[in-house]
Amino acid sequence: MTPDVFIKVCELLVQKKPELAVPVDRGDLRLVRFAEGSCAQVMHRGPYDDEPATIAKLSSFIESEGLVTDIAEGGESPAGHEATRDFDATEMLDALDVHGAVPAVRLHHEVYLGDPRRTKPENLKTVIRHPVSALV
Repeated sequence: MTPDVFIKVCELLVQKKPELAVPVDRGDLRLVRFAEGSCAQVMHRGPYDDEPATIAKLSSFIESEGLVTDIAEGGESPAGHEATRDFDATEMLDALDVHGAVPAVRLHHEVYLGDPRRTKPENLKTVIRHPVSALV
């Protein structure tokens, strides 16, 4: 997404869904561009509550490949979602906003490929990604 497209989408949202939208000029929204660097990923199929078993398999794969998970402390871990306790979104976005480069802070993240309001839990699909690096 380019900065121009981002601004246009935000303007459309203000017009079509004013109850959801925040004007871009308020500074609450921003486009953050970064490269992920090397990652391992897995497709999880099923309910979100079953993700820990899939994450354990991803962790085993990473280890079997001679790699290590390179997730920033507090950036969520293979063991769960601990980052939500003391998460400062502005601070995290500042760390990630490196104009297309790989940030020093690397995070676990998920891409949801279904709408849990419309999809049966057993049919949900989630891409789970963990940044990795070589063993030192």
